[in-house]
Amino acid sequence: MDTSLIYSSGIMEKGENILNTYDGSMSMQSLKSYIHGSIVLTNKRILFVKSPGFFSKGVNAIFSTKLDDITSISTAGLIPKKLSINIKTVGVGLAIMYHFICKNPDNVSSDIKNAKNNLEETVVVEAKRVIIEGGTKEKAMDILQKRLARGEITLEEFHQIVQRL
Repeated sequence: MDTSLIYSSGIMEKGENILNTYDGSMSMQSLKSYIHGSIVLTNKRILFVKSPGFFSKGVNAIFSTKLDDITSISTAGLIPKKLSINIKTVGVGLAIMYHFICKNPDNVSSDIKNAKNNLEETVVVEAKRVIIEGGTKEKAMDILQKRLARGEITLEEFHQIVQRL
């Protein structure tokens, strides 16, 4: 699938990049038939997109989930070999299983696992409040010497402040 259609459709989030696309079909537990489209793997989530029609422009997102919400990935079957993805649901306590048929489902599975592992490595925790217990109080002269060593103040400023102490 042409990735420019995905970017222009507005379904991509800020800071999200497409890692790979795979042509295939998708089925949920409740559906008996398969929907033909493309699996899109990004650095934050996995999507299943479908072109709305022959003369239409853009794509529709049929399925989307964050990589963190994927609980398991497996491949099963002989012909055709299926890629199964379990997604945790909030509040329900059950997992929803999605089935995909695509070429080389083992490669797609490993790509998704690698993207999920890379996502976990780049998670940034932002501190709202820092509490320091048992800290020692530094003397004013020590703080000034450190600031001078780091180049935050000039030697002239250092002398002026020391004279005021």
